[in-house]
Amino acid sequence: MATEDVYSLPTKIIKRIIMILRSMRSGFMSAFFLGLLVLGGVSLVFSDWNGMFRGGVGSTDVAKVDGTPIKIAEFDSKVRQILQQQQIDPATAYKIGLIDNILNNQVDGLLAKKDAEKLGIRIEDRLVANQIKDMISTIKKDGETDKAALKRFLELQGISEKQLISSLRDNMTSKILNATIASSSYVPDILVESISDYNRLSRNVDFMFLPTDDISISQQPDNSELQSYYATISTKHMIPETRDVTVAILDSTNIKKEPVTDDSVRKAYEDNKNSFLIPESAEVEQSLFPVESSAKKVVELMLTGKSMDEAVNLATAPLSKNYQGKTSFTKDAIPEEIGTPLFAAKAGDIIGPIKTAIGFHVIRLIAMKEAHTAPFDDVKEKVRKELEAEKSGNAVFEVTSAIEDRLANGEKYEDIKSDYPIEVVTLKSLQETSKNEKNRPWSDKDFSKILAKVFSVKPDSASELSDIENNKLFSVRVDSVIPSAPIPLDSIKTDVVKQWLTEQKSRQNLEKAQKLVDDLNTSQSKPASLKFETIPNLSRTNGHDIPKDALERLMGVDPGKFILVISKDKNGIYVARVNSTFLQKDDGKPANDLRDRLEKDASNSNYMMYMESLRKKYAFKLNDDLLKQIYGRAEKAE
Repeated sequence: MATEDVYSLPTKIIKRIIMILRSMRSGFMSAFFLGLLVLGGVSLVFSDWNGMFRGGVGSTDVAKVDGTPIKIAEFDSKVRQILQQQQIDPATAYKIGLIDNILNNQVDGLLAKKDAEKLGIRIEDRLVANQIKDMISTIKKDGETDKAALKRFLELQGISEKQLISSLRDNMTSKILNATIASSSYVPDILVESISDYNRLSRNVDFMFLPTDDISISQQPDNSELQSYYATISTKHMIPETRDVTVAILDSTNIKKEPVTDDSVRKAYEDNKNSFLIPESAEVEQSLFPVESSAKKVVELMLTGKSMDEAVNLATAPLSKNYQGKTSFTKDAIPEEIGTPLFAAKAGDIIGPIKTAIGFHVIRLIAMKEAHTAPFDDVKEKVRKELEAEKSGNAVFEVTSAIEDRLANGEKYEDIKSDYPIEVVTLKSLQETSKNEKNRPWSDKDFSKILAKVFSVKPDSASELSDIENNKLFSVRVDSVIPSAPIPLDSIKTDVVKQWLTEQKSRQNLEKAQKLVDDLNTSQSKPASLKFETIPNLSRTNGHDIPKDALERLMGVDPGKFILVISKDKNGIYVARVNSTFLQKDDGKPANDLRDRLEKDASNSNYMMYMESLRKKYAFKLNDDLLKQIYGRAEKAE
C-alpha cells in the first residue's frame, strides 16, 4: 500500500476508525488499534512501506536529535495538552505554525541537555529532591507522608517519578545555562552613551497648531457627488452575508446496539489473553530517610531481628513518618537503582540503604509474585464493557454512513428523520458573528462549531456528520444565501455626508498648512499675526503636549526650515520649525537603566546564537512529512 494510497482512503473508512477509537478509549480491545493511535495522533492511518521517511528519521519519530528520537506518541501528548490550554484545534495550530514552534522548543531543550552533559553540568540529586519537596508541600495534607503526597502529585500530573525527576533536572540545568549565557552579555560603554545621547537630544521648536475641525465647509455634496464618493468607500459599509440553514442533530446514545452475550465475552478473553498479563511484582515494606545515617541504623536493627517499623521507631523519633508501610511494585514503575537489586533479591532480604532523588530507601522484600494472566472472573466485566463500546462504535458508524449515503442521494433531513434519532432545527438569518440563543438544543461551544460549518458548506448542500458534546453529531444544510452587499446609501446618508465633510476639511486644512509653510520659508520670518508657541527643550522623553505621531517627526528633521506635521492623534496639522538642538544634562540614572535593558536584550540574543550553534554542532532532523500527515490533514479527518 503506497503512501499516496492513504491520501485517497475513503472517508467512510477513516470515519469508521475514528468511531471505533472513540468508543474504545481504554482496555484490551484498544490494544489492537494502538499502532493506529501512535502513528496517527488524529486517527489517520498511514504507511512507511515505501520508505518515505529517510535520512535517519523513523516513521514514528517527529525528530531525531544527535541520535535521540522524539516519538510521535510523546510529542502528540504534549501538543494536545498545550492546544487544550490554548483552546486551538490541531489543524489551526499547524496552519499558524504553533506545532512547529512546539517541536522546535523540544528540539532546543534536547540540544541544551546534550551540551550540558558534554560540559559536565549535572544537578545533584539533593537539589532535585529539595525541589520536589517544595513542589509537594503545596498539596501535602496534614498527617500525610512525603511518599503519599508525591504519589498523589504524580497521579494528578499523569507522569512517573522517573519522568518528574528527569524533567526537573533538565529545567534546572537549563537555568544554569541561561544564567551563564546572561552573565556573559557585555554592552560597550560607547553603545550606552550613543543611545543615551539619542534619548537626551533636545530641540528648541517654534510651532502653531491648525485644528481640522476649525475648517468650515458650507456647501453640501449633491446626490451625484455623494454617490460617486460612496462608491469609493462602500467596502467599509457592507451588510454581512446571511444564511438560512437547517441543522440535523443525531443523538448517538439512542442508536440501537447489538447485545453482548456471555459467550462473546468469554471468546474475547480467550482470544486476547496476552492483554491480561499481569507482570511480575514485588510485595515490599519500605522506609525513607533524609540522611543516610538513619537508614543505616534501621538496617542494623533489622539485622538483629527487629521488624522494620520497630527499627524505624528506635532509630528515629517515635511515630516517625519515615516508615512508609507495605506496597507492591512492578519493575518498570520504580527507579532503576531500586528495581535492579529488588528484583534480584529473595523473600526476606533487606535492600539498602539506596540513594534516590528523594532520599535514602530501606526495603524488605516480603514476596515476589510471578507474572500471570488475570483470571476470567476478575476481568469479565471489563471485557464486557469493551465489547459493548465496540458494538456501540460499529452501530454509530453504520447509522452515520447510512444517513450520509441518503443525503448524498438527494434525500432531505425531513425525509429520513423518522428512521433515525434525529432532531431537525431551522435557523434563519445567520451571520458569521451570530450568537447562540438559550432555547437552542446545544451549548455555546457547540454553536460555534456549527456556525463555522454553516459558512463552509456550499449552498443547497448538506455537510457530513461532525461531533459535538454529549455524544451527539450534527449536519448542516444551507437552504439560502443572501450575499454580502453595500448598505444602501439612503439608509446611512447622514453618516456618509459626515465622512465626506471630514475628508473635505482635512484636504482644505492640508492645503492651508502647505501654503503657510511655503510662505514662511520664502520670507524666513514669522508674521506677528500668527500665534506661534515656543518649546525650549522638546525631547523624546519630554514631549510636552505634542502627540507621539508628531513628536518623532519633529525630532527627526534638520533645524532651519518650517515643515508641516500631520497628527491623526490630535486631528490637525502642526506648522513648526526646529531652531536649534542640544543635549540635556546627564544625571547618570537613565544611562544605568538603559544599560540594564540593553544587557537583557543582549542576553536574549546570545541565547539565540547559542541555540543556533548547537544546531550546527549536533546532528538533528525534523520529520516535516509526519507533522503534515498528522496535523496538516487533521481538519479533513475531523
